[in-house]
Amino acid sequence: MSRVSEAFAMLDAGDGAPPPSGMYRNRKLLDLAHRITFCQNCGTHVHEGCEPGHSNLSEHGKGFRLKAHDCFFAALCSRCHGWLDNSGGLGKDPTGRYTSSRDDKREMFRRAMDSTMLLLWQLELVRVAP
Repeated sequence: MSRVSEAFAMLDAGDGAPPPSGMYRNRKLLDLAHRITFCQNCGTHVHEGCEPGHSNLSEHGKGFRLKAHDCFFAALCSRCHGWLDNSGGLGKDPTGRYTSSRDDKREMFRRAMDSTMLLLWQLELVRVAP
């Protein structure tokens, strides 16, 4: 288990045992995205809470027909999540800042994930176990 996975395993959300695939899965961790009501990319208010948009980066465990580890997600509105996951030419993201290039999608995701993780810590939704 990676250091990041071990740190998130401290979140009182599961038994800590990795699934047989070796992928870190934690539904309670992903559900924290629904507690964030502003998209971490475009800033749109999402009354029912944001969606956990998984990373599409191979360094986060993404593979063919395989989602990345659950600890690599960004709290996104449905428009930004759809844009991020669509491999076709959808043009710019909802903010107009990013194109559909691989580099721009990487940049958008990393900024949104960093913002999400900081916010989860600031709201004390994620904390170090005693």
